[in-house]
Amino acid sequence: MNNSQITRSAIWSAAGGGPARAGRAPHHGETEPRPVRTLVAGAGIQASVVFDLEQRAFVSDLGGGVRALSREGKPLWQQTIEGAVSATPAVDLEQGRLFVGTHSGWVYSLKCTNGAVLWKVRLPSASDPRIMADLLFLTDPDRVITSSWGGLFHALDAASGATLHTWNAGISPQSAASADSRSHVYCLRAVRDEGISLVRVASDGSETVLHRSPEGDPPANRAVVAAAPVLDDERNTLYFISNGGRVGRMHAWDLVNDQVQWSLEFERALVAAPALRPDGVLVVADMTGAVSGVRSGAIQFRYETGCEYLLAGPVCDGVSRTYVGDPNGWLHRLDPAGKGQTLFEASRSIQARPSWSPAGELYLPAMDGRVHVFPSRSS
Repeated sequence: MNNSQITRSAIWSAAGGGPARAGRAPHHGETEPRPVRTLVAGAGIQASVVFDLEQRAFVSDLGGGVRALSREGKPLWQQTIEGAVSATPAVDLEQGRLFVGTHSGWVYSLKCTNGAVLWKVRLPSASDPRIMADLLFLTDPDRVITSSWGGLFHALDAASGATLHTWNAGISPQSAASADSRSHVYCLRAVRDEGISLVRVASDGSETVLHRSPEGDPPANRAVVAAAPVLDDERNTLYFISNGGRVGRMHAWDLVNDQVQWSLEFERALVAAPALRPDGVLVVADMTGAVSGVRSGAIQFRYETGCEYLLAGPVCDGVSRTYVGDPNGWLHRLDPAGKGQTLFEASRSIQARPSWSPAGELYLPAMDGRVHVFPSRSS
């Protein structure tokens, strides 16, 4: 597949594929059960691999290393930045820029071709500077959206890193911001004594609170908001998670009428972003170690991974097959009916969401500092 044949929708440029965080790729070929190659980073990996139009793969690790590799796995460049990276970076496909956030509170803009630092800024924080939420890049205007555990979302000018505006991220800014096709930004925030709010933010920074869930028992804390909202532009629906105490609560929000369509409660909290299949089924990984398929507020299937909990979100292909990694190191594949099987065992825990290359290969990062690349039978 050459670059002229690649559509932007097939480029996994951010966590979950793009601003909608849907975790879905158009590829139809079945993924092989064994990796065709393994890429080696300098430390454990909690961030998903992202790509650019030239099919370069960008791998960021907990040692502060950022690497670019060719489609064939050839090392192209390496950059060391200040602070561990667990938030998935975001790529500006048009200008060839990679935006990375670190546990030290730094946001970097790197040149995709050679890793040169275009700019770096440190988010002001009176408390915890760690950037844990996956980054979001948007155009019109070009801006990078991130947050630190200091409690603020920041919209930064993509050309300079200057702050355009900020807004309250609450006490749980591990949940990344998402955006719809009109570049409306959606985020969640937990505020003690107020509960959990679903917020829409315009490009000028003005915000609208769409929905507020009551505070659970115990009171709001970092664990109640962890997963980014997921947008389904085709069906004008937004899915978001607001955990209450130990239980998980999934909600579907009608973007046309601005109201809740349905809500569904899970036995345990949900910390991983769900994936949206082409057929509209939402695939949810929960803290009991189960993967469920949800349609219209009802569970269609439930697959037990055998693991005690799941941290990383699932991803889907163009024919509704689902892939998810677990903390025991297993990669699981579920067919459209929800019947699952284990494909591969990594030597360490899988804590990052897999991602799809433009060529339809599945990139699976692990905490042993390796990325396992699985080919597609049609690639």
